[in-house]
Amino acid sequence: MRSGEFRERVQFQQRAEDANGDRLGDWETEDRFKTAARYTFLRGGETVMQARLTGVQPVVIRVRASGAMREVTADFRVLDLRTGAAFNIRSVLPDLRRKVIDFTCDTGGADG
Repeated sequence: MRSGEFRERVQFQQRAEDANGDRLGDWETEDRFKTAARYTFLRGGETVMQARLTGVQPVVIRVRASGAMREVTADFRVLDLRTGAAFNIRSVLPDLRRKVIDFTCDTGGADG
């Protein structure tokens, strides 16, 4: 894993807590969740949402493992800091050697 492979700059965002302590508010931004990343786009597809087709592009976002990155769950989303594109996190896959973390995400859908 070379440093030149991580060319994208992303930020992981989590929803703010409302008055009841539920995470239903706006997306929060914290500097500790900014990092370099690498995208691997997978074969896209279509899902039916409310009787209409919606294009979905799955992508694996790989980042270096750190304490902050190990806190990220599927409740977060990924924001591309260069383009502004938002990715919904579907699963978190840590590497067995604990050097990188892969986030299986997709574009499109309700949260993006």
